[in-house]
Amino acid sequence: MAATQRRLCCRGRRQRRAIARRKSAPRARDSAPRSAAVGGVESAYKARQRAVSIAVGAGFYAWDQRRLADARAAEAAEQRQFADERAKEASAEYALALEAARRNVEIVDSHYKTGEIGTEVAKSLLDGARLTFGGLPSARESVDAIRSRIKLFSKLAETYRTSGDLAAALSAAQTEKQLAEPLASTGPDGLRDFADSHRQIGVALQLSGDLAGARKELEAALAILEPAAGKDPTNPDLQHDLSEAHLSLGDIEDDQGDLAASLTNVRA
Repeated sequence: MAATQRRLCCRGRRQRRAIARRKSAPRARDSAPRSAAVGGVESAYKARQRAVSIAVGAGFYAWDQRRLADARAAEAAEQRQFADERAKEASAEYALALEAARRNVEIVDSHYKTGEIGTEVAKSLLDGARLTFGGLPSARESVDAIRSRIKLFSKLAETYRTSGDLAAALSAAQTEKQLAEPLASTGPDGLRDFADSHRQIGVALQLSGDLAGARKELEAALAILEPAAGKDPTNPDLQHDLSEAHLSLGDIEDDQGDLAASLTNVRA
């Protein structure tokens, strides 16, 4: 009897356990999709948080870069304004210096040959102009400014020659030639300046005793002036320079003893 009751009790317990397992099995099966869904939401949330953090960081970086760019742009604008102001000041100073040098040359040009000023005064004025021109940056010079420099060295060559400083006269004439040659193609004035540089060199060489070199320079001057004067026969400046070159060459040929050639040039 007792054994039968125990068997019944054990069977009942087994049945109850089986029923409990059957009841719990669907819950276990349902919990797996639920856990997976919860995990997916959490991953998406974390991913979104990371994206938000990256976007915020990028926004701050972009804002900082924009602020830096604005600051640099403002600094560059200030520097441009400062550079423009300095350029205006330099331009004004350049104009003043150039005008002072030109005035010295004009004084010598107007008053030296007439005897109103002596050689020493003329040399002093031209030396001052030469120092002024030497201190000016040639890159800024216009054609007119370069021609003023050419005129200066022509006058220097003439004045030094008159004072007997032939080495200085030749040096000044050679500088005149270096300045004038690039402008020879700019028109009649450029040709006149280039021809004058040859004449100034030639006269300095003549007085130094180099008659062959002097003759070569004057022939070069005539080779420049004759075609130009032929194309523009009403230009009085070209005609005057051509006449001066013929006379200078005739003088050199006379020193060489070539009287026939000298007479031809003097009469030209």
